[in-house]
Amino acid sequence: MGEQEQKQENLRIQKTEWIYSQIQKQREAEDALFEQLRQEQDVLDRLNQSVENNLERTREARKYNQEIQEHMNAQVYAMYGITEDKLQGIREYRNAYYQGCAFSLFLLSVVLVVLCGVLHGFQSQICLFMIAFTGIEGALLTQEKKRGKLMDILCKTLYLLMFPLMMVVFVCFELNYPEYHMILLVLAIFGLCVLVTGTAAYFCYNPYRKEKQKVGEAKDTLREIEKTARREVRKNRKSRVKSEKQQALLEKKETFLTKFRKAEKYPAEDIPTAAEGSEAVEEIPAESKAENE
Repeated sequence: MGEQEQKQENLRIQKTEWIYSQIQKQREAEDALFEQLRQEQDVLDRLNQSVENNLERTREARKYNQEIQEHMNAQVYAMYGITEDKLQGIREYRNAYYQGCAFSLFLLSVVLVVLCGVLHGFQSQICLFMIAFTGIEGALLTQEKKRGKLMDILCKTLYLLMFPLMMVVFVCFELNYPEYHMILLVLAIFGLCVLVTGTAAYFCYNPYRKEKQKVGEAKDTLREIEKTARREVRKNRKSRVKSEKQQALLEKKETFLTKFRKAEKYPAEDIPTAAEGSEAVEEIPAESKAENE
């Protein structure tokens, strides 16, 4: 009975020791992983600081070049009596002309809708047609900055045609031309096509199309930074292991030399035997060979 209890106690002790050893191994693995992560984070921090410094220098250089270019342009234009306000007006002349024309046409379209409503009632066919075309004009006018370049030119051209076509329909209706119904049908289809074109231009416009390539380049740069961090960590680890081995080798050499000096001082007590000396001498070349491999 006592032997069985002793065996159970030994098994429990062995199990406890095994669990303790496993916990120690797990802690060592976690510590090694934490150390690796810390080293990678240090490398990433250094790379991040380097990138920020480069970006700051790039921004400063770009700003300086832009200021120099603007100052030079202002001086050259000033020689010919062109001020900055005039130059800005020249740049925005075409766009300002179109905006003024577009606003005037839209205002005239609203006036035409009111006129048709007063003359024939707001529920009449001609008034509903004018309201529909005015709504299409408003849709084209509000989507100016949300279209591509080619679609913007097309939509602006169609917008400028809307009010003259409305006037054609109004004149045909007021003068009772027989072609009124045919023109009304054709222009109704035309208005639907313009509306579909404007809607397609709005939804097909992608303001981030040019940024996709930059996003890909940025991802490649991030991958390169991560690879560089891992290589740096592996390099530091190998260097540390190599330095530890060299330090251990130097300590063994120092120990051997210390024993040898003691042997010279106290030959009867601490002189190393032939086996110890040969073993120490063999260990040094063997470790040097392993280090070289």
